[in-house]
Amino acid sequence: MKRDSEISIQELYDQVQTKRPRVPLLEGCRSIEEFEHLNVIDEGAYGVVYRARDKSSGSVYAIKKVKLEPQHEKEGFPISALRELNTLINLAHPNIIDVKEVVFGSTLKKVFVVMEYCDHELKSILEDRKLNFSHGQLKTMMKQLLEAVDYMHKAHVMHRDLKTSNLLYNN
Repeated sequence: MKRDSEISIQELYDQVQTKRPRVPLLEGCRSIEEFEHLNVIDEGAYGVVYRARDKSSGSVYAIKKVKLEPQHEKEGFPISALRELNTLINLAHPNIIDVKEVVFGSTLKKVFVVMEYCDHELKSILEDRKLNFSHGQLKTMMKQLLEAVDYMHKAHVMHRDLKTSNLLYNN
């Protein structure tokens, strides 16, 4: 049996790597190739959001492709995207979507934001009309919304785009 003093640096590194969880925002960007594309969730003026599975962990995430305008190519990464990313990364609240990491594509012009995946948006639930919310459920949803907005306002952040398609829920 080896004593602690006889463990090689590589063995020690391997032990640490297997015991601690990955911290994506501190360890640099992974490639989008490390995710399996499952389907398109939504597409709009802001870009495309995909549902994808992390090949290493099996976890499912929402991945948003950051839209880079060709006319602003020389200016670099869009300031609006940087602001959105910075805001989302800094807002840690149970009722605000969690940014897990930023990954890159085949070129530096292809950037993706990996976020917590939610099963539904309120807009589609309301349009479906098969589900009627109880008074308790409505109160809970309003409480969650107001707590999230209150948290953002205390952090000096204003949402500017509150609408039913931006209110996401899990089963």
